Amino acid sequence: MSRTFILVLLLLTALAPGFSSFSISVSVSPAVVTVGSPANLTCNIDMGWNGQSRDQSIFWSFKNENNDVSENCKPYNDRQYSVWQNHANCFIATQHVLTIKQVQWSQRGYWYCKYASNSSNVFLNVTIPAQMERFTGGPVSPAKRLRGNGSLLAPFDLTTSSGSGQGLRLSCRSSCSFPASRPRIRALAGVRLAPRGWRAAVASNSSSGGGCRLGQRALAVESE
Repeated sequence: MSRTFILVLLLLTALAPGFSSFSISVSVSPAVVTVGSPANLTCNIDMGWNGQSRDQSIFWSFKNENNDVSENCKPYNDRQYSVWQNHANCFIATQHVLTIKQVQWSQRGYWYCKYASNSSNVFLNVTIPAQMERFTGGPVSPAKRLRGNGSLLAPFDLTTSSGSGQGLRLSCRSSCSFPASRPRIRALAGVRLAPRGWRAAVASNSSSGGGCRLGQRALAVESE
């Protein structure tokens, strides 16, 4: 067999129908997931020949390629994860879906799908919604005292001589959230707000086990 014939044969084989190179890719849905909600990580594997079975394991890993959470279509912890594939035979399936049943803040980061020495990863973006946690008010000057406590039944009294010309300082704070929340204070007609700026602080979140940011704003309200 001549060298020319061998080269032609190899070229025809490479162009044969159904042939493609090996590929592995990962995607996540939804793109941004809220703490406590489910997330689906999808791994697509193309072995190059239609219907060709694999001879090595498929792994799902978190943060690094050695922190495995699933192997060959079976999660290590079925209370946290479930696995679906598009074929009953895990070694023939070309699509593998890892479902995180209730995403935690600590699971934010890169997730890996691995086959042999090949891997692909995707970033799981997790958010924590903000809740209004505290809204307080008091005199601008700590030495001053005002009648009332700021409630609906006992509003601050700025009409008396002691309250005349005295300003109020209002502050509001949200619960731990990510991205950092930006609470806003709105005034009714006839009240002038003098913004004193934003302050963001890092705080721990006991429910999620991670750090996030508090949004806080202090405003001085002056009577007119």
